Amino acid sequence: MTFPDDVAALLARAEAALAGARFNLEGGFADIAQGRAYYAMFHAAGAALLSLDEQPKTHAGTRTRFADLFVRTGRIDRSWLSAYTDLMARRNRADYDGETASEEDVARDIATAAAFVAEIRRILGPIPPRE
Repeated sequence: MTFPDDVAALLARAEAALAGARFNLEGGFADIAQGRAYYAMFHAAGAALLSLDEQPKTHAGTRTRFADLFVRTGRIDRSWLSAYTDLMARRNRADYDGETASEEDVARDIATAAAFVAEIRRILGPIPPRE
């Protein structure tokens, strides 16, 4: 796989996670939908980092490097890091502490994740098509 294909593949995973989030929310599985919304943000952040040849090995590493290379440099507004961090925490509480989220909260999370993915696409610009 070439470099742009790796970035494109991560963005495709982000879009698939969004589709999964919507599907699960419609099916009444809000907690699963929330996790999928988080993964949309995680994969989009990973694509952004990979565009700079960065490949963190952990979720926390992805968040930290995203903050270092995109927020602190002014490439993206700090509010996006807050949204990413907040959803990461809610997903962890749901997965590991059994906390449940309302459908309304998860619908907001999905909308935020979709906007985050769109913002990452805007920042990265056109990704050359696969050949």
